[in-house]
Amino acid sequence: MTEFEKLMLEQMGDIKNSIGDFKNSMSEVKTSISEINSRLDKIESDIENVKGDIEEIKGDIENVKGDIENVKGDIEEIKGDIENVKSDIENVKSDIEEIKEETKITRYATNHNGEKLEEMATYLQDAGIITMN
Repeated sequence: MTEFEKLMLEQMGDIKNSIGDFKNSMSEVKTSISEINSRLDKIESDIENVKGDIEEIKGDIENVKGDIENVKGDIEEIKGDIENVKSDIENVKSDIEEIKEETKITRYATNHNGEKLEEMATYLQDAGIITMN
C-alpha cells in the first residue's frame, strides 16, 4: 500500500471516528430535546391547570361580590328596620307620656269624685236619708 493510500485510510478512519462522535453527540442532543419536550409538556399541563384554577377563582370572586351586594342590601334593610323601631319607640314613649297624663287626670277626677261622694254621704247622713255603719 502506498503512502497516499495509508494516509487516506487514516483520514477515513478519523472521519469515521468523527462521524461516530457526531452520531453520539446527536443522540445526546436528541435525548436532551426529548427531556426538554417532556418538561415543556408538563409546563403546558401546569399552565392549563393554573388557567382552570384562575377561572374557578374568578367564579368565586363573582360569587363573593354577589354575596357582598346581598349583605349591603340586608344592611340597608336593617337600617330601615332600625329607623322604624326608633320611630316606634318614640311613639311608645309619647303614648306612655300621654297615659301618664291621663292617669294623673283620672286619679285627680277619682279623688275629686271620692271627696264629693263622701261629702254627699255625710250630707245625706246628716239629713237622715241614709245611715252608715
